[in-house]
Amino acid sequence: MKKRGRYSPDDLISSDNLPTTRGENIQLPSLLSVSGERDRWETALKNPLVPKVVDLFCGAGGMSAGFVSAGFAVAAAFDRDKFACRTFAANIPTQVSCVNISDIADPGTILANLTVSGIDVVIGGPPCQGFSQVGRARIQSLKADEQTRLLAQNELYTQFFRFVEAFQPSFFVMENVPNLATFENGAYMTAIEKECERLGYELERETLNAVDHHVPQGRRRLFLVGSRVGKLFRWPRPIHEQDRIALEAAIGDLPSVTPPSLVECLPYHPKRPLSLYQQLMRSRVKAEDKDVIYDHLVRPVRDDDLVIFSNMTPGQKYDDIDPKYRRYNSKSFKDKYYMLRPDAPSVTITAHLHKDGYRYIHYDVSQHRTISVREAARIQSFGDHFRFCGFRSSRFKQIGNAVPPLLAQAIAEQVLKAIRRSSGPLPGDLFQHALPGIQIDRLVDAES
Repeated sequence: MKKRGRYSPDDLISSDNLPTTRGENIQLPSLLSVSGERDRWETALKNPLVPKVVDLFCGAGGMSAGFVSAGFAVAAAFDRDKFACRTFAANIPTQVSCVNISDIADPGTILANLTVSGIDVVIGGPPCQGFSQVGRARIQSLKADEQTRLLAQNELYTQFFRFVEAFQPSFFVMENVPNLATFENGAYMTAIEKECERLGYELERETLNAVDHHVPQGRRRLFLVGSRVGKLFRWPRPIHEQDRIALEAAIGDLPSVTPPSLVECLPYHPKRPLSLYQQLMRSRVKAEDKDVIYDHLVRPVRDDDLVIFSNMTPGQKYDDIDPKYRRYNSKSFKDKYYMLRPDAPSVTITAHLHKDGYRYIHYDVSQHRTISVREAARIQSFGDHFRFCGFRSSRFKQIGNAVPPLLAQAIAEQVLKAIRRSSGPLPGDLFQHALPGIQIDRLVDAES
């Protein structure tokens, strides 16, 4: 046992840190290498009836996954995270470039080798470290040169509009944290509004909570939608509060595991009938994978944390832990630990999950662990068919940074309606990758 920490009581019980276990570095083939996928993708790009998007700061593909499910084709996607790019390419048919978009001198060159009828929508979520409350506090604790580097990422919205100006799409959709609207006394939002005015776009903005759009977590994000074809866009309607999806209905079918669980593929044999949400998550799994689950990886747990987890109940936080186990200042870290509730949506999944999972302790005390990669993906509304590349920590980070696909789909469907209003109907089934068998607006768990 280690001696007490700086903020800890004299009788602190603390075990040694565990050795790092990165696990496997999963590498998956590009979807375009699968027989027939490239031909279907190139055919869709040529078809003027199929709406096309370019995805900037694409990450693992949450935003694009939603747009594809709504009937769009992705012409190109960009990110500088190599693992996220590999994940995107393995799941969504398009050309993915691992590059800083600031280094692309002429945006038009990205489609030089393709026949594309036009770009209808530019989508993306510029990095938000400086805009988020957590990010700003962290930045202020860094050295001056590091602060400058991170705050410079706030200027990446100008790169987003450089691509908008180049492609002149009918719409753009930008996602960020709500604090963008008020950051630096609203200076950034004012700059964005002026840029939209210069380029001829009418701007709509709204903070949406993913839990109101069939995603089993509270996650508030700001969305900016620009239109060059008039005020035709309508925000998606939120579901009723009683129809929100609780965590048990989202992940309760996944196999019980104890830490550490490092097996990439586990048997999947649910003991109870699946909820509608669980059916949705399984609906695009290949026939040969119907009895297995991927990415159900769980971190190892320290001995002292094992005791803590075993003595918590759902809904408890760090303040509720016996003081003799508190390694951190409880005044500063009131929610350092949190045991998720099975009867409520999850708290927000964030990229910090790649460092530790203390805010995501599984509600089943007998498993005494934090959530798995697959559970995090489920909570973000990635279906079980969606595989992730890289080491475990990278997969957690990709998931935490992503736009929930179901939230993106809700917005994409409204963008598609606006495009139809402006130019006539578009056959939605020409490049339809929507999840089969379940309508999103019927995702209500009567059995919960």
